[in-house]
Amino acid sequence: MLVDISIDGVLLQAPNMDLGDGEAVLVRLCGLASAVAHVRWSADGWLGLEFRRQLHPSVKDFTLHEYDGAEQLLGALRDAQAGQDAKAA
Repeated sequence: MLVDISIDGVLLQAPNMDLGDGEAVLVRLCGLASAVAHVRWSADGWLGLEFRRQLHPSVKDFTLHEYDGAEQLLGALRDAQAGQDAKAA
């Protein structure tokens, strides 16, 4: 599930994907052409992917618009991270 997207990459919640750092993947964006990306990090069902080439800002905006709830999911992720940071401190 897409959580966040920028022109440089995406944050995905993907609990059933076992990908290692550096692996290449294709990311399909809402009926648009696929984008090649590399896994930059993965942990506990979360993946950070970096696009090989930056997306055009209009592609990013269109993708965010098409994925209902992306902003709410990002907010929930930030809240969860803040809670983990507080426990660690």
